[in-house]
Amino acid sequence: MLLLVASSRPGVEPPVPWTCPESHPIKGYVSSESGLRVYYLPGSRFYEEASPERCYATEDEARRDGSVPARRAEPVDARTGDQPERRTGATGTRVEAFGSLRPGG
Repeated sequence: MLLLVASSRPGVEPPVPWTCPESHPIKGYVSSESGLRVYYLPGSRFYEEASPERCYATEDEARRDGSVPARRAEPVDARTGDQPERRTGATGTRVEAFGSLRPGG
């Protein structure tokens, strides 16, 4: 006897390209650059440009499906998760630094 079990993956498929239903407005997208599954909240950067592969009702539902929030607009140090320190250089240009540049520091 063969028993088929349907996968109960969180979220729903988008009804048409580029949109999600009102009940599931969070767009789930697989990044072609990294292969990561990310999600975009309505009103967030790149939300309108994202063509969803999956739509979610809540962030928790998106995370249960293996998605992470889309990258923040500001850079983040991958080692520590810190935002960069902003300074103005001698020429008046903005400089962003992530602490020490020494190995291990």
